[in-house]
Parts: sequence; structure tokens; C-alpha cells
Amino acid sequence: MKKEITQSVIWTMWWQGESNAPPTVKACIHSMRKNSGNHPVIVLDQSNYKKYVALPQYIEKKREKGVISLTHFSDIIRINLLNAYGGLWLDSTIYVNRQISEEVFEKNFYTVKMNMPNKGVSNNQWCGFLLGGTAHNVIFEKQAELLCRYWKNEDELVDYLLIDYFFYIIFNEIKQANRELDEVTEYAGNVLKMQEKMAETTYEVSDFPIFSKLNWKSSVELSNNRKLTLYQKILLDSGIVDDSQEVYCKDKKYKRKIKSALRHFRKFIDKKRIKKYGFGIQFYGLANDLLRTSNGKCAYFFAKQYQNLVLKYLGRYCGAL
Repeated sequence: MKKEITQSVIWTMWWQGESNAPPTVKACIHSMRKNSGNHPVIVLDQSNYKKYVALPQYIEKKREKGVISLTHFSDIIRINLLNAYGGLWLDSTIYVNRQISEEVFEKNFYTVKMNMPNKGVSNNQWCGFLLGGTAHNVIFEKQAELLCRYWKNEDELVDYLLIDYFFYIIFNEIKQANRELDEVTEYAGNVLKMQEKMAETTYEVSDFPIFSKLNWKSSVELSNNRKLTLYQKILLDSGIVDDSQEVYCKDKKYKRKIKSALRHFRKFIDKKRIKKYGFGIQFYGLANDLLRTSNGKCAYFFAKQYQNLVLKYLGRYCGAL
């Protein structure tokens, strides 16, 4: 039985429960509550999400079997929540730096749009980790519909950023959706900059824009020549303690890159994927993955070829939007 929501809500989620979240996530949720104005912050987890959203049984079963990862199950939940209730979805790693303007909650559609072109299919015109708008908005309605169609027939992701591809199709095929995206004003600042500066000591929390996307998985230096790092300042501001004593290590970064490259290569030679998606998606997908941090012409070429093939594959689920 879904709960009745009578005002705009800030939604977020940590599957294992807020009390079990890492320090960065706890700090982010604290910042949401601190700067929510009169809007309630609802933290969903594995024990309470069904109070707010009812998903098809085939999706629930695929999540239980691990076919749908928790990351992508979160994608499905956020879209269905926004479609049912509206409000503002913030990933649990979004740090809120000052009170959220009421204008955000009054818009039919809201997201972070940056004038920083990139190779991704969204081209920084929207961010899946920060979405808002009114209930039953055509954007959320169609996205929820497409996700259901996809997972009813599929047992794996054609691409990690599935919702971005569906957003791309929706914005290109539905005039109303495109108009609402056009009405989103450009975001003042870089939503990723705070994460890049976490180990530095010369920055204050107030130096960053209202919303910042952090990464709880990144190792951060807890002290720097006895001066407080930005990470420590965030924790102090939130009254949260990180007793892990984990120190940033470049070697870990390189090891993660090697593991990532091996994972992408294994996906590339997967015979089942080649048979299902075709050699083109596999080949350009591997090139795109390996060049994802590059901004050269070659990287853009491979990214575009890959995106066109993925969009063509997903066309089977879109029909007449």
C-alpha cells in the first residue's frame, strides 16, 4: 500500500539503511536535512521502499536474483517515485551546500544542466543522480514505462547508463519533454568539483555550488600536514566521525584502473553479448570504455558510434512514444 504524500519531498536512498551508511553518505544526508527548508527528507532503504512504490514482480524477482544490481534498481525506484509523487531525487552522495530554493520544487522538470560538453549521451544536459519535477510528468511517465518494457525482456544491461539513453530518446521524440528540458537553466558551477578537491586544505565547504556529487568509494586523505582537508571540514560540519584512518593511495587508483580494463575486456569477448548485441556494440563499447577519460577526437568518434548502436538497439522498446 503506497503512502499518501501531500507535499514536495526530497527523496534519497541507502539500501542498507542510513545508520549503516559510510561517513560521506551520512554527511550528504545530513546536508539535505539541514538545507531542505520545509520539505521532508525521506531516506529509502530495503525495509521501507515498498511503502512508497510498487514495482512489477518481474523486476523485484530479477533484483533478488542479482540480475538487476542495486545501483540500477535505485534508477527504477527514483523514476517511479517521481512519476507517482514528484519532488526532488538526490543520490545519497549529493552534498547540499545551502538551502534549496523553492523554485526547484515548483518546476515541472528539474535537473543539473552544465555548459561542459562531454562524450556521454546526456552531453551534460541532464544528470540521473539529481532529478525533480511534478508527478505524472511525461518525462518520468515515459521513462518508467521504458524501464519496465526493458527489464521485462532483458536480463542484463546493454549499457550502464540505461536511463540516460532512454532520457535521450524521450527528449528527442516528445516535444513537451524537450520543451521542459530547454526550460531548465544552466547550473551555476561544476557539480563534480568538490569531489576533486576533497584531499586539499585550501578550500572551504562554502566555496562550492549548492549541489555537489561526491563519491563514497574514493579513498580520501584524512589529514594533510596537520591541516584540515575539505573532506574533514565536511564531516565536522555534519558532526560525523570517520574512524577508518584510510589514506589516499595512488597505487589503489591504478589497481582499480587495471581491474576496470580487465572487466571491460571480458565483457568485450563475451560470446553471448556478441550474439545478442552484435560485434559493433561490443567493439565500440570497449573502445569507448578504454577512452572514457580522454577528450580527443578519436574518443569522441568511438563514443558517438557506440551511442548510435545502443540507441538503435533500444529502439525496439520505444515504439511510438
